Amino acid sequence: MEATPILLYRADSGHSIGLGHIVRAKNICGELSKKGIIPIIITCSPQNIVENLHSLGFKVITLSENTGHLNAIIETLRKTNATILINDILDTDEEYSRQLKAQGIQLIHFDDLGQGRCYADILIDANLPPTKQPLEETQLQLFGKDFMAIDSRLAPFHDCEKTIPNTAQKITVSFGGSDPRGLSQWILDNNSELFTPFDITVVVGNACKNTAEIAETCNRYGYTFIHNTDAMPELLFSSDLAIISGGITLYEAACAGTPSLVIPQVEHQYTIAKHFEHLGITLCPFAHDELKPRLFELAFRHLAYDKISRSHMSKRGKKEIDGKGIFRICSAIETFITKRDIHYVQI
Repeated sequence: MEATPILLYRADSGHSIGLGHIVRAKNICGELSKKGIIPIIITCSPQNIVENLHSLGFKVITLSENTGHLNAIIETLRKTNATILINDILDTDEEYSRQLKAQGIQLIHFDDLGQGRCYADILIDANLPPTKQPLEETQLQLFGKDFMAIDSRLAPFHDCEKTIPNTAQKITVSFGGSDPRGLSQWILDNNSELFTPFDITVVVGNACKNTAEIAETCNRYGYTFIHNTDAMPELLFSSDLAIISGGITLYEAACAGTPSLVIPQVEHQYTIAKHFEHLGITLCPFAHDELKPRLFELAFRHLAYDKISRSHMSKRGKKEIDGKGIFRICSAIETFITKRDIHYVQI
């Protein structure tokens, strides 16, 4: 039997850290599988997230919150004969990466600003500007918006013509997989009159803690409520305006040509959102540690009733984000494996 490449993908999720890392893991692993590579996701995530990964056909190994993850990862690498590890866990420390390299492991890191990033063979960060100065001589850096690993199903929508109505009608509200700031409920509680003329859809993810409360509020006001959908590409493209956080969904909306209004969950989302605002893609009326109803209302009214602004946002979004970053990343990983002639015994 011909040997099959195997790699491990390390990512976690939960209410406090959100689902962004696991969403990216699903996107990347799904594309790598099409290339004949077997990815195994190794995670310390809630059981419902693990079950969802299993239901999608992914191989998953769970880590205990009470054990040393480094030793468990090294043992898993040994058992699977894999020598490539993707770290999608942010800010790795030097000792963690150094010990993995000492075991002969090839490392691929996402969005890593920690001391361990120097040990990565491939460093991927869509939030950093492109650079030709790697931290190490042999390190490949894939920086910039061209390497945002959004759902591959967005790419076809990027090439579809986007209809921009005079007044926005369909509004999608989605604050990520966990919504740690409780922004969904805040939006609903403070804007029932503002939202009356519009078709409102509220989307919440698997790690959201107040799902039942949000569902009940949507039912009371006649809004559409969606829990844990796999149809975000279609939903975003069909929307006239998206009210979102500054994570992956911001890039997805831009790719689909959907204007957006961002309320960031954390500081780095605020930084990204203001950059996108500068590019003419979105509006971000206040920071990650603020909630200002009046500023939200003014921003919403401006976008909902100004076709020229939304048309400009739609065009700018599509110009900046083409949705093909995931293909570029997976092609680089495939080339990385091929050049090193890395093969493993299939498990």
